[in-house]
Amino acid sequence: MIGIGQDRPDHDLAQDRIRRHGQRRTTVMVSVAPSFVDDLLWSEFNQFAEALREYLDAAMERIIREEVLKDSTEPETA
Repeated sequence: MIGIGQDRPDHDLAQDRIRRHGQRRTTVMVSVAPSFVDDLLWSEFNQFAEALREYLDAAMERIIREEVLKDSTEPETA
């Protein structure tokens, strides 16, 4: 069973055990209906992508504010 999301129930998904050329041992493939992808997976992906974008934006702003801009306000010594 593969669970989608921490607060979601497990879905009865079976792993596709056929190893295709070029895939690593750790690649997991599942066959699902297009409606499953559209209704659940894509929605979850977009939520995670938005949360990651917000986190990285905040981290970037903090780093620029605390490190880059801090250095530009210090007077140069000759």
